[in-house]
Amino acid sequence: YDPIVLKDGGLCLDCSDIDYNAVDKIVNVHVTGFSEYTVVETGEAPKIIYVDVDSINGVNLCSDTYDRNTNDIEHPFCSIKKAAQLVLAGDTIQIRTGIYTEVGITFANSGQPGAPITVQSYNNEDVIIQRGGLSNRIFSFYDADGQTPGFGNYIFRNFKMTNTDDAFYFGSDTFPRFHDILIENIEFYNLNSAISAGQNGGVERLVVRNCLVHDNYDNDGIFNFKINEDNLVTTGSGSRDIVFI
Repeated sequence: YDPIVLKDGGLCLDCSDIDYNAVDKIVNVHVTGFSEYTVVETGEAPKIIYVDVDSINGVNLCSDTYDRNTNDIEHPFCSIKKAAQLVLAGDTIQIRTGIYTEVGITFANSGQPGAPITVQSYNNEDVIIQRGGLSNRIFSFYDADGQTPGFGNYIFRNFKMTNTDDAFYFGSDTFPRFHDILIENIEFYNLNSAISAGQNGGVERLVVRNCLVHDNYDNDGIFNFKINEDNLVTTGSGSRDIVFI
């Protein structure tokens, strides 16, 4: 048989039979001398998801009733929280200028190695994210807020955060930890904790780079990490591998 390139980039040199289930997006490959080789298609190509709260007063009306397919720069979401529930690995959330009042932002999907989920301002526009509602957290990597433990590979960059107890919170009552997070070029002001990581699951492989922190009030620490802390329930719990650059 001629070599066949599979959907995952692998090369099948001796494929006796191939069938593709377009509904479930699964390739079944039968290889002589081996068990069946199943490749699950990763899904859509990476997308840019636009959020523009100020467009409600402009020509293009934002709406959180748009879906992943109808969202574009002329049909943006109004909230970052809506976008966070629809992005997939490799996607980028582009936030247009404005003040965003958000609370308890969680992600429905994890990024992947080489295909992180990125949240950033559009062309370095002036984006301010502040807390709204009763929760103390803006970006909440916390299972009690509905975030799945073990998610990772996220990038956050180029915006401002204010008026909250925790701009970013990492904490889970179970393992695995949240992991492989990059936070860069963010200005934190008038808040309690820029980044807080609780005991238990916590976070690992977190990089904080080129962030500006000023004019904050402080009870626990602007950067509050419980490193390798044993909470008397899970030995060796807490956060680890935190880097500031």
